[in-house]
Amino acid sequence: MGNTSGIGIDTRAAFQGGYLFVKTDKPFYHKGETVYGKIYIRAEVAVAAKYLEIDIKGKEKASFHYTTHSNKQTHHHYPKCGRKYFEFKAKCYEFNQGPLQPGDYVVPFEFKLPDDIPASCYWQQKDW
Repeated sequence: MGNTSGIGIDTRAAFQGGYLFVKTDKPFYHKGETVYGKIYIRAEVAVAAKYLEIDIKGKEKASFHYTTHSNKQTHHHYPKCGRKYFEFKAKCYEFNQGPLQPGDYVVPFEFKLPDDIPASCYWQQKDW
């Protein structure tokens, strides 16, 4: 993981006493595939941890805005919807030897995506 002093570490990766990054072996996956990844931990001090747990939630959210006009009045509508497709939660590693000692650690993980989830898509608004 290298020396992180003096470089911009994303604050979402920091915890009191170190950093934690999650990286998968591919940038995207298809339904039914197995996701393989690693959790990289840099503990700068001893951390009182009992185990490392990964919690993955697959969901979609959508919202949009449209305007209607009736009787010389304008009405703004903001519909929203969402659906949860899967959740995976498991212990990846147990720290049986007491607190996590300072150092760099790599913890592998894997989970299978359900066969019935929809594909991801990216929508970009065009200026017509």
